Amino acid sequence: MLCVFITSLGATLTVFTAIVFYIKRRTPIVKLASTHLSFIIFGGMLLAYSCTIFTLMIPTFYTCTLLKFIPSISLTMIYGPLLMKTNRIVRALSATKKRVPKLKIKYLSVAFLVSVQCFLVCCFQLMRQDGIIGQCRQNVLS
Repeated sequence: MLCVFITSLGATLTVFTAIVFYIKRRTPIVKLASTHLSFIIFGGMLLAYSCTIFTLMIPTFYTCTLLKFIPSISLTMIYGPLLMKTNRIVRALSATKKRVPKLKIKYLSVAFLVSVQCFLVCCFQLMRQDGIIGQCRQNVLS
């Protein structure tokens, strides 16, 4: 039950940080942190914390399917916006004046990364012989 406590604490702190970001969204420091991309990161962190809860549940088709999808999707939701933020910093520090991508383009690129990840996970699951339930039950029993 320690893992549930740590997961709950992490999720609570993530929600608290997201609320503070939302309240302070008009301040220059939070605007500089690209709040829209930060909220995507917060969502990915909450999904990553939810993996612990699904791991402790009784294996059914739905929980096993979620256990196959959520870890990769949550990590993609974390590193996709970080990639966009890093790209923005590199452009700001470079000497050339390039066109700054608009907010819509940032969202579309993160959505594209997440959709590619979903497609890859689906392809890998379809290639498996024993299916989702067989894998999940083997992991639980071993």
